[in-house]
Amino acid sequence: MNVQLVYRQLVAPGKSQLAIRNSNTPLRRQIHSRASISSNLQFSDRPARTPSPALSRTISSSSFDPNAPKSGIRNGTLFTVMMAIGALGIGYGIYEMYAIMGMWPQEVRNDLRVAVRAKQKEDWRTAASYFERAYGTAVTLPNPPASFGADYVVKISAIALSLADVLESAGDLAKAYSVYGSAFADLTHGLPPPSESSTSLEADRRTRAIGTALKMAELGEQILHVRALGRAPAESDFGPADEAEIEEKLDWALTEALRLRSASAKSQEKGKEKENDTLNLPRWVEGVDLTSTMEQVADYYSRKGKVELAVPLYVHAISTLLPPPNAKNSGLFSSTPSPSVGDRCKAATLMNNLSSLFASMTPVNIPQATAWAQKALEVAQKAEGESKSASEERLECQNVIAVVLFNLGMLKELSNEQAKAQSHYEHALEMSKAIGMNEGVVEAQEALKRLKSQPRKS
Repeated sequence: MNVQLVYRQLVAPGKSQLAIRNSNTPLRRQIHSRASISSNLQFSDRPARTPSPALSRTISSSSFDPNAPKSGIRNGTLFTVMMAIGALGIGYGIYEMYAIMGMWPQEVRNDLRVAVRAKQKEDWRTAASYFERAYGTAVTLPNPPASFGADYVVKISAIALSLADVLESAGDLAKAYSVYGSAFADLTHGLPPPSESSTSLEADRRTRAIGTALKMAELGEQILHVRALGRAPAESDFGPADEAEIEEKLDWALTEALRLRSASAKSQEKGKEKENDTLNLPRWVEGVDLTSTMEQVADYYSRKGKVELAVPLYVHAISTLLPPPNAKNSGLFSSTPSPSVGDRCKAATLMNNLSSLFASMTPVNIPQATAWAQKALEVAQKAEGESKSASEERLECQNVIAVVLFNLGMLKELSNEQAKAQSHYEHALEMSKAIGMNEGVVEAQEALKRLKSQPRKS
């Protein structure tokens, strides 16, 4: 779980609150034709990253003695060893090239190879051009199942998602949104509802479609924000029409995630990992599940102030990560595994977000906000105590603890309990320093400075 810190207004001006968010997330009712995608790609000219020159060693001719006794290594063996060592320097590129050659049809192999290399160098113009050409070729092949295999829809969508990811990296959000829309349309076309008889290929398609819808919602919200600031035309050929379109994608993703969870079909993670590796697909493509979907939808409604929609989603997501005790499965011989450290820390993150939501209400619901923050702290501290030293999960828990401590300080400050607020801020500062969270250090220091400048209240 990648934890991101977002500072936002809590109540009073000048008072900031930390919230932990996970970046995830949508599609257009009118899908643009693929031909429109290919026209006039524009990028800012940025120099490609130049790889560091390879280190090499040379053998001095003066060290060679033709009369010296022969060593145990023959020339052929030495040559093989040196070739192997040399291959280590370019091993990743060679692996990627052969991987692409092996799993993609001949018609698109060369274009994908060039596109992936350019993407690694952050040469967005070249990468987009070749991904686009590969995608155009893929969708016009006369017999896709024969060319790509039974999972041809998922594989072709991978090319489209790679193109959209490059366009997004280049800053062309509107066209990236349109390409994501084309991928979404391909993935959902003719897709039957999930059922007990659903195949793993259908589950793959539905999972990828859910992730694409969430991504479009995230990107669409950014585009509408830019338009609202007057930095883009209000009437654009690309991007969402309005907020309703974004909510439509979020609702679709949530509904399908719930339906998929109830079905028995499982996606083929192994094959997807190979495909993701060869094209360097973004991480969100393979990280879609019901909990992350509910979280992203809840975050959206939270930002929009729709508390009545956000709260039940947060609670449902928390209960999915930390299921309540079940009489049938509790006890010594329970077959239900305990929640992992990672799941417990993520649940604490959601509890903290729920606390932030109650704190942002008007009037502020301090009792509810405090209760959820304290529960988040309890869960995170317990999980941290059971995590392995120096593990990624431990660091995630410590990030949550630092943020929740700060939020508790804010809530105590709002309640005029300055002594308790100071204690929470000091502990937040201590934890932030220990884990190198610079933003947390700055915020805690400013909060303590603000407290000291205020008269003491009983």
